[in-house]
Amino acid sequence: MGFDVTPTVTQDWTNNIDGLEAGVNRLRPGGGTALFDAVYTACRDKLLDVSRGQEPVRKAIVLISDGDDNQSRVHPDEVIKECERAETIIYAISTNWTPSRGKGDNVLTEMAESTGGRVFFPPSVEEMSSSFKDIEEELRSQYALTYTPADFKDDGAFRSIYLYCTDRRYQARAKKGYFAPRP
Repeated sequence: MGFDVTPTVTQDWTNNIDGLEAGVNRLRPGGGTALFDAVYTACRDKLLDVSRGQEPVRKAIVLISDGDDNQSRVHPDEVIKECERAETIIYAISTNWTPSRGKGDNVLTEMAESTGGRVFFPPSVEEMSSSFKDIEEELRSQYALTYTPADFKDDGAFRSIYLYCTDRRYQARAKKGYFAPRP
């Protein structure tokens, strides 16, 4: 999915590598940037879509952007909530090649960290491939933890969670919480 003023799906769900490559090659730059609308739409229309079945899958968005947004109608907090509803991790790769971090980089960091993901700041476009390699490595080495709270209620409310390692040599990266199911 690409985005400028509106999000555009260039390749729907597939495991066909040639189809994915063709979809990436169909992406074109445009005027304006509706980053928040695009991520919100991806979660709402693609990642929350139950027509593909209810198979247990890990969902992640690899977001390549400078983090600036000048067209969205959706607020960043709404985007993060929609990602939480869709149980989707954001891995962001910044295209800000300057040595200083700007407002857009802070936006990417907030979106990634709030969903249990990470943001990458490659120093140049030529070094972006190492960010993809790091994302692949992280996705292959994740663990899923589940639990049921003693006072669990099916009320659709957001529940905050905090996960940490007792051995401080390690760092646990996790989403900030989840939405309880509705009855």
